[in-house]
Amino acid sequence: MNLMKSKTISAMVLAGSLTLLSATGVARAADSTQPIVIPIHNWSSQIVMAYVLGGMFESMGSNVEYVPADSQAVYESIRNGDVTISHEVWQSTFGKSFYNAMSKGGVIDGIGHALYSNFGFNNGVPQSNNFNSYQLIRMGQTPKVDIHFVDNGLNPTGLGEPTLPPIGAAVANAIYKATGKRLTKQPYMDNMSIEKKVMG
Repeated sequence: MNLMKSKTISAMVLAGSLTLLSATGVARAADSTQPIVIPIHNWSSQIVMAYVLGGMFESMGSNVEYVPADSQAVYESIRNGDVTISHEVWQSTFGKSFYNAMSKGGVIDGIGHALYSNFGFNNGVPQSNNFNSYQLIRMGQTPKVDIHFVDNGLNPTGLGEPTLPPIGAAVANAIYKATGKRLTKQPYMDNMSIEKKVMG
């Protein structure tokens, strides 16, 4: 599959998804008056796709704003809320800022899994089918995360996943330090007495 065909299929899938969301009313369930801020980089295909994507949102009644953005700094802009979405991302444009953000996401995701994520089945049927019954970590519970890479002259790759697995043990150690109780089974917050002690 050539690159142009791959991009065309990706655009069609995105358009179809947005159309489906619009038709079902999901996309409009919690509309905001704030504009969707789409970054503009310095290569032609990204700029074209920015306006295609923006046009889709505008056709659904959303406000759209386009802002010039550095391909490295855009990830921090998304984290800060200055930019809403990033699209047409190439590995050659990632750099350390992307891997830093991805590693932070792994830490936060790991905390959420350790504390809350419990996806049960009953006779093969999932017991959670939406986020009201499947809890994730909330923004207000998210700690400040600092990531530091050892500079060895190599561009870091694949650093999003390694930050997640050890977090469960780190959270268990933190709960033990705070409460004196050693937890060995996730999700930890199934134990409500621990939740009351730790979360106040």
